[in-house]
Amino acid sequence: MSDEVEAFLSSLPEELERIARALRGRIRDIVPEAVEKRHGGWKILEYSRDGSMKTSICAIAPHSRHVNLQLFHGAGLEDPLGLLEGTGKSARHVKLRSVGDVARPGVGRLIERAAEAAGDG
Repeated sequence: MSDEVEAFLSSLPEELERIARALRGRIRDIVPEAVEKRHGGWKILEYSRDGSMKTSICAIAPHSRHVNLQLFHGAGLEDPLGLLEGTGKSARHVKLRSVGDVARPGVGRLIERAAEAAGDG
């Protein structure tokens, strides 16, 4: 983990930090080859195939009371459990309010599907 990523995670309120770290671990387990990058202006950790927005997979986006798993190609993903929220043209998100939410059925599968949708650019 880079110093920049560690600083970002450590700056979060305690519960949000725990959720974000658990989600980071889940993403790294599912897509270990993903390039991890901190976007300071957006205050997110982004994961992509090659470091470009063109191959973006997902992001960890902390908010005041929850952490969003942002899925850049979420609008086109199969979501049989109805976890995805949002109305954007392509992106969707899953709200995670506890560390337990990270392990919810369907979250890992959405990450897998987002990685497949990101392709190789």
